Amino acid sequence: MENEIGALTKRLEKLEHSIWGENKAKTMSTPLVQNIAELSTDVGNSLAGHDRITPIIKRLDELEMYLDPVFGENTSQTDRVKQSIVLSQEAEIQKNLDTLEKIHGMTGELSGDRLTDMPAAKTKLEQLHKIQLEERRHADEINKQTLELVEKYNEIIASMNQAFIQAEAEVAALEEKKKKPVYY
Repeated sequence: MENEIGALTKRLEKLEHSIWGENKAKTMSTPLVQNIAELSTDVGNSLAGHDRITPIIKRLDELEMYLDPVFGENTSQTDRVKQSIVLSQEAEIQKNLDTLEKIHGMTGELSGDRLTDMPAAKTKLEQLHKIQLEERRHADEINKQTLELVEKYNEIIASMNQAFIQAEAEVAALEEKKKKPVYY
């Protein structure tokens, strides 16, 4: 009995060592066994006053059996039922197979010489990025110049409109004078 307790103690110490490592600052002030015992006592005390939970706790093994993913396959399904399930999912299985084959084919793309040439591609991408930034600055400059030219054009058209309006007013005034008879 003492051997078993010693073995359990060593296993717990090994577990604590794997969790906290050599750093003793992270170790707990109380041993793990004591914490587990206290938690077990707390759970037992919590369940003692609740009569509705006790039957559920007693049937946990049965519940785990029903929740096991292979439960339905082992007990109630015949080979024919299993075959019909597989056949009904044939399209999805084929789609998954095609996807896996595609992924397998693409693994060659990710390995090999293509990835070893990354530094050259990186420098080329940096150069292209610099060119793109220069082109963007140039385009911004052209946009600014275009806006200035459009503003000048609008000013010229506005001044021409004013000149035409004044000319029209003067012509209209002269025509009015010509139509009126002059009395001496």
